[in-house]
Amino acid sequence: MEAPLVLIASYPKSGNTWVRAVIQGLLTPEHAGDINRIDIGLYGHSRRRVFDYYAAASAADMTPEEIELTLPSVYEDVAADARNLVFIKVHDRARRTPRGEWVFPPQAVRQVIYLVRHPFDVAASFSNHLGFSIEETVRIMSGERPNWFRAESMLPLSLQETDGSWSQNAESWLNPDIPYSVLCMRYEDMQRDELGAFRRIAEALSLPTDDRLQQAVEAAHINRLKASEVRGGFRERPTTSLSFFRQGGSMTWKDKLTEELRATLVRENEAVMKMLGYGEDGTSAERALNRHSDQVNGRSRLQP
Repeated sequence: MEAPLVLIASYPKSGNTWVRAVIQGLLTPEHAGDINRIDIGLYGHSRRRVFDYYAAASAADMTPEEIELTLPSVYEDVAADARNLVFIKVHDRARRTPRGEWVFPPQAVRQVIYLVRHPFDVAASFSNHLGFSIEETVRIMSGERPNWFRAESMLPLSLQETDGSWSQNAESWLNPDIPYSVLCMRYEDMQRDELGAFRRIAEALSLPTDDRLQQAVEAAHINRLKASEVRGGFRERPTTSLSFFRQGGSMTWKDKLTEELRATLVRENEAVMKMLGYGEDGTSAERALNRHSDQVNGRSRLQP
């Protein structure tokens, strides 16, 4: 079969779970809208179990450096055993190991869906998610890492993440020289035209675009996801957060970010914000991003 790995990549709190919920509803309509039946994504505990199955040793017995060097062969083995598409939720930067190998082997990756969201809204949502102050969250988005983020502290549960700053994360996946086919979707554009946005994603993955897609999109509306969490909880909610799904909209930062914090985010991310059409006032230009229509040898460019 074709390369089976599909990377749903993003900086945290940029719509990754929303996309996974729609795809899950499209693949298994009987589970549409049930957030605790989302079994695609290979993230957290499930990724750790897969690593321990394919690696020569348990992650608990390896250093973060050894894990990093082992990841490419693990993903190659996952791809070799796949009979269908394998979706992987990714908050990491696109990167190579110290040996020069891509962490996700290009020959095993069919498509990258890269999601971006205005950093102001990311900061407000990420602060709620982490249970950190908004000031600490802004520092994290600038690339600082407290002890809570140390790779070693993650080993008992999952695997370390190397997400970098908000800008570093976006630049790594939107670099025209990376060896992947990348479809970049802005969160704000997806909200403006949910069905149109998910049709582009489905087309990129050769998934159905008929009435089943519309039903999956409707079932994964933010209000329904929030209601599902209220009814039955959500297994991916961290203990630091009262709820996984917050407001799920745009311009939700207004009661969270001071003028000084907004200025810090702009100073740290100005170049990438401009590239993506994100304004210093928290707005986003009403335009679509297209990376999938200008591809050469599996590489794609970010178009204005």
